[in-house]
Amino acid sequence: MTNTSTAKEIHSYVLSEEKQQALYKRILFIVSISQILGGAGLAAGGALSGVIVAGSSFPTLSLVGGMLSLLLIPVVAWQRRSKQ
Repeated sequence: MTNTSTAKEIHSYVLSEEKQQALYKRILFIVSISQILGGAGLAAGGALSGVIVAGSSFPTLSLVGGMLSLLLIPVVAWQRRSKQ
């Protein structure tokens, strides 16, 4: 897509009420789903933290969190390498 066609497409969204409404609904849907999934992840993490602390202690929770964060380093490196 060239700059000219991109500018024309953007201009058509500015002038068209229907396109603005469709874009608004699409963006609202994406944001809503992201918030739902993010909130579910936070709730699961909080529940798991509670279970670990109830079964052991805060230092154990700290060690488990540290180990999990260290496990993410190779995953992120692998992800970056596969994109290049």
